[in-house]
Amino acid sequence: MSLYGSGRWEGICAVVLIALLVLVVHAVGSFQVFGFEADFLTSTWMAAVPAIAGMTCYRLLRAQHRSRFSSFLGGLAYAWSPWLVAMAMAPREQLAVALAPMSLEAAFRCAHPSMRSIWLPWAGLCLALPFAAGASVVAMLAALLAVASFWHTVAHGDQSDEAPPVAGILLAALCGTCAAVSLAWLDLLAPLFGPATTLTSAEVLSAYRPGPPSLDAASFLRVPGPLLIVFAVLGLMRRQRHVRVRFWCYMAILGSLPTCITLLPWTPDWWDSALATAPMLPASSWWLTLLAITVLGAAGLDDFLDLPLRRRTALAWLFAFTVLSSPLVPTFGSVAPTLEWPITGTFLLMALLLNTWRRLGILGFKRLLAIASILVLAIPLLQVLPIPPVVVEPTPDTEGAPSLYFGPLLVAHPFWHYSGLLAVVAGSCLVAVYTFFLRKRHARAVPTAAKAAIKKKTRPSQPS
Repeated sequence: MSLYGSGRWEGICAVVLIALLVLVVHAVGSFQVFGFEADFLTSTWMAAVPAIAGMTCYRLLRAQHRSRFSSFLGGLAYAWSPWLVAMAMAPREQLAVALAPMSLEAAFRCAHPSMRSIWLPWAGLCLALPFAAGASVVAMLAALLAVASFWHTVAHGDQSDEAPPVAGILLAALCGTCAAVSLAWLDLLAPLFGPATTLTSAEVLSAYRPGPPSLDAASFLRVPGPLLIVFAVLGLMRRQRHVRVRFWCYMAILGSLPTCITLLPWTPDWWDSALATAPMLPASSWWLTLLAITVLGAAGLDDFLDLPLRRRTALAWLFAFTVLSSPLVPTFGSVAPTLEWPITGTFLLMALLLNTWRRLGILGFKRLLAIASILVLAIPLLQVLPIPPVVVEPTPDTEGAPSLYFGPLLVAHPFWHYSGLLAVVAGSCLVAVYTFFLRKRHARAVPTAAKAAIKKKTRPSQPS
């Protein structure tokens, strides 16, 4: 499989490879705990959601015009985030994290005129897709980001001279809102998830170490992972040109803000009211930090691989920063210093490896970087695995018949409760078919200027 090609086949292979790597690492994590008595079927089921997360994140980064190589590493880091794997204790939020990049991808695709006609009919459904797991904090955050992207497209337009279709974008946002409300209300996947789960930030971020839950600087660094942090810092030092740095930096800070507020010696009354409404907010808002550092890290890696000689002092400063700061993580910023060697080792290894690009050449450097990245991403994940699956007890009506779990749920609502969701699906299909035939007709049509030139050069017919 090549990560350097430009065809669609290479992208499909990259997505499949991400899923296979996630499945393999989850199987290894189950084996290291249970040995040959490990339930590999359960570990495969637990790996399904992180695998979907890696694939959707890869597509999101490609929608932002990241290279296939950096998108592959970014999607793998997103799927192998210890925070995302630990969110298996709250399966609704974890599935929303896996599906959220699809809503953002649709919003980013609709900002480009060349892709707008293809994606705009499906933008509403993509916007509502994270709500397939029911109402969750991550789904609400993803919807807000997607709506903000739509608003930016309408307010500021795009880089082309073509004006964005305001009515079409507003209609897509309205359809997405209708579908999201319907999915959150129906909660079709409730038999798989059971009642809503409430977790604290400490329980999620410190799942990799034994003992009582606690927060420290090392647990914060494990959310995006040291690999993405190195790439993001390198991009910031080189003043990268591929992404809106200020916006994503604000998103990274905003994601960690709810947890930081809970650590204050006193909290305002409005914050207690917010936690009463959304108790999963401090633990789930870290998705913004993970997403922002993933986008910045992939963009920083692309910026370095495109022009490695630009701002050459950035590598020297990065090396000095990592050498000086890495020992501080286990010494002053960790409750369990003996478990933090993957963070320190990743910082030092990446700082050394980035300086070998000239000797190895770009292609050789990419191969070595891909192998090293897979290793340094898998080790922290193995410290978290396996997360015990959430077991949903069958109700008395469905006990002994797991395949009939969805039967009572489907008949619990009258048919008209599904009318909004079905109307959005049917409308999206009709608009997609209409735009498809419209594009085909425009592709076959001969331009007016070409018609005039043909008529001008055509000789009149001579009588025989």
